[in-house]
Amino acid sequence: MKTWAMPSILLHTHLFIALCAIALSWGTQNVLGLPPIPIAYYGIVGLGTICVYNLHRAYGLTGIDMHMWPPRFVAFYRFRYLNLLISSLAVVLIVWLLLSHPILWNWALLPPVALAILYILPLRNGQNLRQIPFLKIFIIAITWVWVTAWLPLIITDSSIDPWHGIFLAHRFFFIFAITMPFDIRDVYTDRNSDVKTLPSYYGIRRSKLWAIGISVLAFLLLLPLFNSQDLPLTMAPLYFLVFAGSVVGIYWSSPQRSEWYFGYLLDGLMLFMGGMEVWAS
Repeated sequence: MKTWAMPSILLHTHLFIALCAIALSWGTQNVLGLPPIPIAYYGIVGLGTICVYNLHRAYGLTGIDMHMWPPRFVAFYRFRYLNLLISSLAVVLIVWLLLSHPILWNWALLPPVALAILYILPLRNGQNLRQIPFLKIFIIAITWVWVTAWLPLIITDSSIDPWHGIFLAHRFFFIFAITMPFDIRDVYTDRNSDVKTLPSYYGIRRSKLWAIGISVLAFLLLLPLFNSQDLPLTMAPLYFLVFAGSVVGIYWSSPQRSEWYFGYLLDGLMLFMGGMEVWAS
């Protein structure tokens, strides 16, 4: 097996982004001091992420001429049978985990599932939510925050206080900021598909400035939590490293960057943040 094969498989079967989702959810539980969450929840988060991302990529293949596929589409197609197998197993395991853990049945599971499906599959008019101007990045950020931050609060029946609200806002702005480079990556594809995103409409340079500003805002929102000791002050340098990394990643993003730049460096910030929160809290 070639040395690059395993990193490529992790990226293009969406196993890596599933690990990012698990890490961010686990980090939320630790940093907010929530009661223990069943391990099954993290399994559902990871397996569900794989299914959603594989479905999104598979449906995307049908909307673009094969000769115009970007490298990530080509790689996904190369692993199509493996992705089908992984997704099928993931669905079976999700059903089993839900049936064997009734505590995880909650109305709050429905909105992110509905958003993910409506984001991918077309409505009666042949369009999906992704094609509504400028909505794409908001749906992604809301879904990620809902699954990795809001659901742990709901599942543990935790009372929502103001500092939880600040933390959720911080998470939203962080996800929003590091998602912008992916719209920058897709700027030409989105223009050809008549999908209006901030970069495709307002330009790459302006979108980078907005994303950097939003990333800084995400970090600044944590300052009152450090001041009130709701977050340990010892975690401040670690959070600063994450947000410094996000600023650098946003600044150097471009449509010409490799898939590994976006998939491992930018998405990897979520893995690093979640891992840091688990380790330090």
